[in-house]
Amino acid sequence: MTRRPLLSLIILLVLFTAGGASCPNVLHQYVDPLPPALSEAPSLAEVIQVVNANSDKIRSFRTDDATIKIDGIAIPSLKTSIVYQQSKRFRLKADTPLVSGTEVDLGSNDELFWFWIKRNRPKNLYWCRHDRFKNSRARRVLPVDPAWLIEALGVARLDPRGEHRGPERQADGSLKVWTRLRTPAGDMTKVTIIDSLRGWVREQHLYDAQDRLIASAVASGHVSVPVDGDSANRVVLPQQINIQWPAAELSMKIDMGNVQINQLDVSPEMWNKPSYSGWTDVDLGALTVPAK
Repeated sequence: MTRRPLLSLIILLVLFTAGGASCPNVLHQYVDPLPPALSEAPSLAEVIQVVNANSDKIRSFRTDDATIKIDGIAIPSLKTSIVYQQSKRFRLKADTPLVSGTEVDLGSNDELFWFWIKRNRPKNLYWCRHDRFKNSRARRVLPVDPAWLIEALGVARLDPRGEHRGPERQADGSLKVWTRLRTPAGDMTKVTIIDSLRGWVREQHLYDAQDRLIASAVASGHVSVPVDGDSANRVVLPQQINIQWPAAELSMKIDMGNVQINQLDVSPEMWNKPSYSGWTDVDLGALTVPAK
């Protein structure tokens, strides 16, 4: 398996180990202005509280009409179903238009994650235990903590105990927060751009110790719905997410489609690692690299 397809699959995997919003209805574009969630000059504590409050309402979500397009990969946009349940359970299965059968199968349960693509050679199903990821071969192509990429779907959190600086108001009125992240790959800086009125996360950028851009996520088309029918209690989720991974020359666009929130009813088998006849299981955690 080449470096770039492996990276693409891992990024897809970790992006969908969390995501969504909290509401028993399908998400619709919110047209009328939402009431302000932040004060005119919010403190860091206020920004953290508002950002985290949105994500804290998430329990599960499902979408059966999402699409994913990876630039430079010789496959069209994939029609995708995504199922998620707190905190590490998810399943993503994608089909190519006019082609029968599953093309991509990504998933995670409480113990491990896996990824499989029909067109890949060699014919392997790759998997790794969560607790072995940081020292696994997967870290060669994914040097950041997967938990950071999870937040790219818009379910961002700012650790109240973290090392933050800001918020600083930008020229366009948005708020900028810097966060130092201690990772197995060394210290990194996460930059979070936040809507100064409603408090939703618009952009997330990750830089290494040399201030080189490692990863970028830009969210748009935010949608809002009431929680439990209470119009004063809302949750927001972006409809489109653009991911940039400069070192791998990877660009990916995700359209979430219609998402059903907190009404998940699936069989426990949904979270089992699959097996495909003729394909070999490869444990990435068994091939380790030295911890830094």
